[in-house]
Amino acid sequence: MRSYRGAFSGFLAMAMGLSAILAPVPSAVGQQAITEDVSRTESLFRGEWVAYSILILRDKVANIRISGADAALDFYVFTLSQFQDYINPDVPSFQFVAGQEDARSFSYSLSDSGRILVIDNAFVSASGASPTGSATYILTITYPNAPSPVLVGGIVLIIIVVLVVVISFILWRRRARSVPPSMEPPVQPPKPPSPPAL
Repeated sequence: MRSYRGAFSGFLAMAMGLSAILAPVPSAVGQQAITEDVSRTESLFRGEWVAYSILILRDKVANIRISGADAALDFYVFTLSQFQDYINPDVPSFQFVAGQEDARSFSYSLSDSGRILVIDNAFVSASGASPTGSATYILTITYPNAPSPVLVGGIVLIIIVVLVVVISFILWRRRARSVPPSMEPPVQPPKPPSPPAL
């Protein structure tokens, strides 16, 4: 008697492989840390998302602006735990700090470091965009409260110059006080005029 178990398992493996190729499975393009001003054009294929970890110095703000998208996308700002729920296919739903689904632009001002910005061109949320192809967008992140390195360098240089001048003046004054006055020869009283010769 012939066994059909091997043929059935082979057919099942082929069907699963084919469904994995045809089903739009979300995949990460990458994760990037953002620490300075950024302005660039990016693209995502259908089924892709990208994450940006926004790092902010204390008492600073990062202004996020996404514009010029040529297709509807989903935009999310997550905490780390929310992001872990987002990427976990076993979690049926996820929360976010801020977001916009099925949109072509997004703006947000962020003051908490370590938040994760996700731009999504995938079927992750039932209420999100329904991607049909690749999407291009312009990502701009600015840190308006952050002083420029040139300004910081200039201020440091000015402080160093002022300190050098002050220290030089103090040392010159100390040296001037410690040197005894120079000894000049005593002044001779004028000689009385000699009597005229007779």
